[in-house]
Amino acid sequence: MEIHSLPKPFPFIVPEFLKTQVSNATYRQWLNVKASSLRKRDLKNHKPFANATPRNVYMQRLHAAVIAAGLFDPYSGDALRWDLIGTWDPGAAKGNAGYKREYDLLPTADHVDPDATDLEFEICSWMSNTAKTFLAPREFVALCAQITAFRSKQTIRKTKATPLYLLPAFLKGVCAPAVYRKWLDTRAKQEFKRDSALKRPCAAAESKTLYKQAIHDAVVAGNGKDPFTGSALQWDLIETWGKAAPKDRTNREKEFSLLPTVDHIDPASAVLGFEICSWLVNDSKGNLAAEEYVDYCGRVVEHYEAL
Repeated sequence: MEIHSLPKPFPFIVPEFLKTQVSNATYRQWLNVKASSLRKRDLKNHKPFANATPRNVYMQRLHAAVIAAGLFDPYSGDALRWDLIGTWDPGAAKGNAGYKREYDLLPTADHVDPDATDLEFEICSWMSNTAKTFLAPREFVALCAQITAFRSKQTIRKTKATPLYLLPAFLKGVCAPAVYRKWLDTRAKQEFKRDSALKRPCAAAESKTLYKQAIHDAVVAGNGKDPFTGSALQWDLIETWGKAAPKDRTNREKEFSLLPTVDHIDPASAVLGFEICSWLVNDSKGNLAAEEYVDYCGRVVEHYEAL
């Protein structure tokens, strides 16, 4: 496959509209790092154009995307924080959700369509890049519209405790009780371990047993549906990840889009509360609280409707 580069010479000078926020050296370094990481990821995912395209061409296409993008996120319309590039500190970010949230509007680069066979990038915020996951733009906007429409009609349901962790009625014939109990125990251990490592307030006040109970209650309350989109979750997929996984990670993720996952209603709250949502939504939601994520999806929909 032949990839045509942009005309040379190509000096990668910082665009005029960014000169008050970013130096030429910082901008060129950002282009270089982004081009290297994107090409490395494309090679790992066996994208057909990656082998035929040198890093310099990746830089050219990214630079062209920056010039085309201007100053605003193409999904939410939020102003991008170009002054943040080159300032990320991995040490400060470790276990610090608040620090990460300060970088929600950090400009990032991503393929316009991850399934496309050509090299086309867009510049969006870190929040949008995380939320978009492996979806094409039209698929992501459709997801936001589905969440905005469905979630506005819902309230979070509470259920009475069921300490025996009996298989919920809607899962009978879908997965075996032993498989469900194994999934529940594994999820409780992982969520409690992660929250303890992140020093989240809910972990300090709870135990693994209470995590297990809270997750089970969330399963029962969810009644087999994603609380954000209303889609039926594929409970038959639990405990199957990793078996005969293909090399193409994007296709594997799509196959598991409706895999049930455990997510905090609000990860910053001292009150322990979970929702069972699809892997797609959980991955898209990132570190946002439920209300923040729904609000973000609403802004994406409003922005696209205004175009």
